[in-house]
Amino acid sequence: MHSNPPPLKPSTRRHFLRRAAQGLGALTLLGGTPRGWVGGVYASDAPETARIKFGIIALTDCSPIVIAHEKGLFKKYGIESVVSKGANWAAIRDSLSSGDNQATHMLLGMPLASSMGLLGSPKKPMVIPWLLNRNGQSITLKAEWKGKVAADPKALKPATLPYMFTGFRLSLGIAWLVIVAAEMLTGRPGVGGFLWQEYNSLIYEHIILCILTIGLVGFVLDRMMSLVERRFKTA
Repeated sequence: MHSNPPPLKPSTRRHFLRRAAQGLGALTLLGGTPRGWVGGVYASDAPETARIKFGIIALTDCSPIVIAHEKGLFKKYGIESVVSKGANWAAIRDSLSSGDNQATHMLLGMPLASSMGLLGSPKKPMVIPWLLNRNGQSITLKAEWKGKVAADPKALKPATLPYMFTGFRLSLGIAWLVIVAAEMLTGRPGVGGFLWQEYNSLIYEHIILCILTIGLVGFVLDRMMSLVERRFKTA
């Protein structure tokens, strides 16, 4: 004798939603189980690229990469790091674009310029994952000053004043040139504006006079700051 199987219950929308919610809950519970359990869902902790070649320029900017390489911090997280010294910024930029290097440190504007293809850069989208420094990570002193500064920066004043005035002297010369150039571009009254006016009028005597005046003023300013610098050096 054959018994007829019980008739199937008609499936309703509420029944379907209840079953789907139960299945989703079970998957969620299994997904949180420890690694190695049946049904566990997890992502690998290994890096996407196990071997990374870092391009560097031999400046203090590269110190985070070099220190991490030498201290084994990359190896700690499963990365086999190789540090490659580049000849200049353009060289390591091109090596990164071509894929020879997988990472490098750069001046802040370089990745943006490369992503946009500016200033002769190969147009290549780049990612800036870290800001390594803000150009203020260290101050280097001479060996004979070791232990003399301690926590009092005033001890550096007698030794650093001559170098400060050297910076003032160079900055003063650059400022004078910028002032003359700004006057030429804007047409403001001054030696730069007068030079531009006489240039357009092709009055060569006045052009030569302006050039001599600009050079003489720059020379006098430089000599004055040089005398002040020499006085502090001998003090």
